[in-house]
Amino acid sequence: IATDKLVEIGLGELDGKNQDDPANKGAFYDVLARWTHREMDARFPEGESLREASDRVGDFLQELPADARRILVVGHCITFACALWVMCDDPGTRFNDVILKRGHLAVLNYDDGNLTLVEMNAAP
Repeated sequence: IATDKLVEIGLGELDGKNQDDPANKGAFYDVLARWTHREMDARFPEGESLREASDRVGDFLQELPADARRILVVGHCITFACALWVMCDDPGTRFNDVILKRGHLAVLNYDDGNLTLVEMNAAP
């Protein structure tokens, strides 16, 4: 299923900026810290909120065939982290716990619209 619902999160004013710049890095991690505290409407400056990103992925999941049990989803790490943080039963204690390492996988069970995180950052 090809979809725009799995594009990377909208970073707004931070998009394309130097990630090593202390001000940009601080703004980015400030939002992630607020998301750790479930501030669903916290957003990047002129960018997307946790609620908006997780709703996008939730809409994608609703489009899956009813009998889908095991699927491979390819997309972007912060977008997936938003979905995992909001939709999984036990995602961890910090938002950073659900950010995928480059080239790694998250193993999920999807049953009757419920996501359960089985394994995080599994080696391919």
